[in-house]
Amino acid sequence: TAYLREAPKRPAAPDEAAGSASGAEAGQLCHLVLQGWDFASKTDPAPACAAARALLERRAPGPRWEVAEREASGVLAAFLSSPAAHELAEAEILGREVPFAYAEGNTVVRGAVDLVYRLKGKLVVADFKSERVEDKSAAKIRDKYSEQGRAYLDAVRLAWGESAEFRILFLRRPDLSV
Repeated sequence: TAYLREAPKRPAAPDEAAGSASGAEAGQLCHLVLQGWDFASKTDPAPACAAARALLERRAPGPRWEVAEREASGVLAAFLSSPAAHELAEAEILGREVPFAYAEGNTVVRGAVDLVYRLKGKLVVADFKSERVEDKSAAKIRDKYSEQGRAYLDAVRLAWGESAEFRILFLRRPDLSV
C-alpha cells in the first residue's frame, strides 16, 4: 500500500509545503515536545522547544535548528491555546508514539500512532500534522492521510478490541482539526 511506501522524512527545501527552510525541523521539534506535553499545563512551550532542539541538534547538527525552534515555539503556543488542545486537556491520554505492527495479507503494516486518548467514553486515535493547511486544501490533505488513518484504526482495533475515531490535529490550523 502507499502508506507502507511513504518516503522517509527529510529536511524540507525552501519551496516545499512546510513553507520554510526549517519546516521539516519545526515539525520534528513540535512532535518531540508533544510526546511528553501535559495538555492541562498552561506552561510556555518555548523551554520545551529549546530542550527538543538541543536533543535533535546533537543527532543532526545544522544551522536551521535555531530558526526551527522559533517556528515550533510559535506553532505550539498557538496550538496549545486552541479549543483542540483544551479538549486534549480533558482527555485521558492512553498512549503517545504508540508503535504497532500487524499482518495484512502478505504485508506487514507498521508505524507509530502519535496519540491515543479517551474523551467522553470515546476512543480517539490522533495524528499531529505540522504542515501548512488552508481552508480550501484541508479536505485534500485529510484525503492524503486517509490510508494512514485506516492503518491506525485497524491497529487499535486489533490490539485493543475497540473501534476508534481518527483525528488529524493540524498544529498550524487547529480550527481545521477533525
